[in-house]
Amino acid sequence: MNQFILGYFIFFICMYIIYTFSEYYLHKYVMHNPNNSVGKRHITHHKSTNKDMTLNTNDEDYKSILPSENLFLDDWLTILMIFSISCITVYSFYKYYPTELNLKILLLISSLFALFEILIWNSVHSYMHGRDGYEMGYFSLKQNITRYLVENFSYFKWIINNHIKHHIIKGDKKGNFNIVFPGADFLLNTYN
Repeated sequence: MNQFILGYFIFFICMYIIYTFSEYYLHKYVMHNPNNSVGKRHITHHKSTNKDMTLNTNDEDYKSILPSENLFLDDWLTILMIFSISCITVYSFYKYYPTELNLKILLLISSLFALFEILIWNSVHSYMHGRDGYEMGYFSLKQNITRYLVENFSYFKWIINNHIKHHIIKGDKKGNFNIVFPGADFLLNTYN
């Protein structure tokens, strides 16, 4: 196998591993931490989610998470964190990988990871809670496209079922923190 192709393949695998663990830690330790603003909004989102995954918009606390309803990766800090992870990975790989790889290709691959994370999270998360992220003005697929993906591709069905379990299971058994990039939940024994 060509060492350049192997290098890009290894970079792709590294990006996946970094994304699955970053997503896990961000979701578990930031979004489920009541001591920061991101965590407070996310916990309110959980408290406002009914068993059928619709949202209880009548709850007084719910007003604090409008207009996004905490369905989207939309705040500048989260997006900055996602792209920072990509940039740090690109820099490290470009500097330390033994074969010189094209920096533009590494940046393209890492940007696609970041965009995929945001687009799929925004699309699937809003869809499963009965909202259309595209219609709400967020970086999201239209609901009919998301529905088609969920109905026809096992990966998207799995994302929905995985996140439903995340909402339903409470307390010490809470798990399923991965949304878009499964892996860390399995390795850290938090998959339900």
